[in-house]
Amino acid sequence: MPPPVQQANSSLLIECAHVSQVYAYVKDYHVMHTSVTCFSSYDNLHLVSVPYLGRKMCDRTPRKPFDVKIQQSLHMNSFEVEDIPDLSEMTMCMWLNIRTEWNSNANQRMYLVAYDVGVSDQLKANSFFAGLDGDKNLVFGIGTGAQTCNFEAYNLMDDQWHHICLVWDGTQDSGYTSYYKDGIEVKYQICSEGPRTAGGKLQLGGGGRTENVDMTGFYLWNRMLTEIEIAEEANKCDGGMGGPVVRWRDFYKRSLRSQFIRAVSQCQVPKASFDVTIKESQVDIQVEQVTALQTFTLCFWLTMKGSYHAIPSWQYLISFLSSTSHEFSVKVMGDSSPSLLASFEGLQLVSDADELKDNKWHQICVSWSHSKQTVVLYIDGVNVKSKGTASHSNPLNAAGMLVIGKDGAGSNTFRITELNLWNKELSADEIATSAQQCDGLKGNAKRWHEFYNKASEKGSEVISSPSLCQATGSSRVPAKEPEVVSPGPPQGPSFDVRLINGGVRYDGIIIRKPNNLPAQLTQFTNCMWLKLDKGSWIGSGLITVSHYRTNQKRQGFTIALGTSYRGNMKIFFLLYHGPRYSKYCYSKDIQGFADHQWHHFCLSWEGEETALLKYFMDGTLSHVKDNCDVGYQIQGQSEYLSIGGHSRKYSGDEVLINGYALWDRILTDDEILDNASTCQETKGNPLIKWDDFYESVKADSKDYMISPSECDVKT
Repeated sequence: MPPPVQQANSSLLIECAHVSQVYAYVKDYHVMHTSVTCFSSYDNLHLVSVPYLGRKMCDRTPRKPFDVKIQQSLHMNSFEVEDIPDLSEMTMCMWLNIRTEWNSNANQRMYLVAYDVGVSDQLKANSFFAGLDGDKNLVFGIGTGAQTCNFEAYNLMDDQWHHICLVWDGTQDSGYTSYYKDGIEVKYQICSEGPRTAGGKLQLGGGGRTENVDMTGFYLWNRMLTEIEIAEEANKCDGGMGGPVVRWRDFYKRSLRSQFIRAVSQCQVPKASFDVTIKESQVDIQVEQVTALQTFTLCFWLTMKGSYHAIPSWQYLISFLSSTSHEFSVKVMGDSSPSLLASFEGLQLVSDADELKDNKWHQICVSWSHSKQTVVLYIDGVNVKSKGTASHSNPLNAAGMLVIGKDGAGSNTFRITELNLWNKELSADEIATSAQQCDGLKGNAKRWHEFYNKASEKGSEVISSPSLCQATGSSRVPAKEPEVVSPGPPQGPSFDVRLINGGVRYDGIIIRKPNNLPAQLTQFTNCMWLKLDKGSWIGSGLITVSHYRTNQKRQGFTIALGTSYRGNMKIFFLLYHGPRYSKYCYSKDIQGFADHQWHHFCLSWEGEETALLKYFMDGTLSHVKDNCDVGYQIQGQSEYLSIGGHSRKYSGDEVLINGYALWDRILTDDEILDNASTCQETKGNPLIKWDDFYESVKADSKDYMISPSECDVKT
C-alpha cells in the first residue's frame, strides 16, 4: 500500500467538491479509505479525502502526465471539458505522436480536438476544431461552415513526439493564425475572424479515420502566447504555464473510458543533446529548409579532434544547398593553420581560426542582413570579419537543404553541436550572450533537435549523446565595422507614364515575351508608384494599371483602378484562369489617394498553399485576404506584360505611374517599406523593373511619357 497522502488544503477542498463519490469508481480502481485519507493501488491517482462534506470523495487528478489514444472508436463525449470562456483570441498546444503509416483518404478527417456550442454534431458559427486529413495536413477549422486553414503535417508522421501550437487572433479582420511545430513558427494563414462564444464543450477525438494518434499535454489559453512562451512549452511534455483556461488534467477527471488512457505518458521531448562527427567530409546530413530567408543568422558549436592536418582545398562544415549549388556555406581551409571561410552568393569572408587547434569547443556564427546588405562572421561571440555586399543579394531559396558535411577534401575530424538557424539578424549582444553556454538560444527557423533523426541513421560513429560541448570564451579583439560604399541609385532613364481615363481603348506600353520570367508563377510581389495627376476621381470608371498574360489559355492577372458603388476609388486585383473564367480576388477602397501626391502600392500573392493576398500602401500593410484561389498557378511563358491599356467611362482623370517592378517571390514587410522610401531606386532584384519599359515607351508612346520623372516621395 502506498504511503498516505497529506490531507487536502482549503483550495483543494473546493476542487474536490465537484468530483463524484469515490464509490462510483470502485469498478475501475481498487480504492481503500479511512476517515481522513483515500488510497489507491492505481499508481497514477492523487486521492484526498474530504470528510468535511459529509461523505468521502476523492480528487482524481493524475500525479504524472498521461496519454490519450485518439482512435476512431473514441467518441467525442468521452473526453470533454465544459465552461469554456469567450475566446476573441486563443492558443492551443498539444503533444502528438502520429504513426508513420498513414492511409491517404482525403474524404475522411480525424478530429484531435473540437469545440462546439451547438446541440448537433455539426460545427456551428462559434465552433472550431483541429484535426488531420487524408492529405497529411493539420487542419484548423473555425466559424460558419468550418472555414479551414491547412498546414502540411507530413513531417509530424514519423512515430516521434512533436509539440504543436495553433495561435489565433480573432480581434483583427483577418483571423491571423500561426502554426508552430516543436517551438518554431512554421507557417501562418488567414482563417475566420471574430470571437468564439462561451458555453460550449471542448472535446477530444472523433471523425472517420482509423489511425492511432497519441496525445498528451493539451492546453488552451484565451490569449496569444508569445514565441518565447511557446518555445518554453515545447521544452517539456508537461507544460501549461501562464494560466491556461483548459488544462490537460481536466480531460482526465471527466473521463469514464479508461481504455483510451495510458496511465504513464510515453512522451519524450525531441532529443537535443548530441554531437555529430565529421570526418573527411563523409557525413551527409540534410534537413529540408521550408521557408525562404531574406535575412538570417546561423550559429553552431565546433571542436576539432586530434591534430590539424593541411587541407588541399577546403572541408565543408555547414552549407545551404539548392539544386546542385551552394548558396551559403561555412568551410575550413588552410595549410599549416586552419582558417574559416564563410561564403554567401560569391562573397567570401576568410578569418584565421587558430582556436580550433586547442581541441576545445568554439561557437561559429554567420549573419546576413538584407537591410544593411552586410555579412558578418563571429567566433566565440566576437565579430572577426564583416563585409558589405556590392549589390542587393537574393534570399536563400525556400526549396533548399541545410547540410552538415558532405563535400570537400580534408582528413580532419570535427564535432558539431547546437546548429540553430534564425530568420532574422541576431544582435551582436545576443550572439555574445549565446557564446557563453552551448545550450543557449534556440533558432526560430531550424533547431538542432531537427537533425537528430537524420544523424541517427548514420550510426554511432557519427552521432553521440549527450553532447560533450563546454563553452570556453574568447580572447579575440572585435573587428572594425566594414566600410561599405553604397553603389548609389541606378543611373537609368528617369521617366513617368501617364495613364488616361479617356473612354478609349489603346494597346498600352508593352514588354512582349520578357525572357527572364519563369514558366509558371506560384507567387509574386508587384509594386509601383502612382499619382492622381488630374481630376478628383469622383464617379470615374476603370483604368488598367498593369496586365500580365501568358501564352497558355489566357492565364495571368490584372491590377486596375476603379470606383465602388459608393463612388470611392478602389484598387482591383483580377486573376485569369482561361478565356472564359476570371476572378476578382480583391478590391479595396483607397484612402488619401486624391491628394495629388505620389503613393507607393504593393500587392503580394501566394497561390499554391494559402492563396494569401497582401496589399500595402506607402509601405504599410493595409489589408490581407485569403480567398484568392488556393492551389492556383499562373502557367505558361509570359506572352506580354503591359502598363496601361483598357479604360472605360470618360472622366478626364489622369494617373501617373513610375517604378513598376515584379518579383517572383514574396517580399518581406521590411523590403516593401524600404522600397517605399524612394522612387529613384527599386531594391531586391526584381525580375521586371521600370527601366525595362523605357524603349517601348520611347518608341510607341512618347505622348504618354514625362521625362525626367516628377516622382517625389511625400514626407
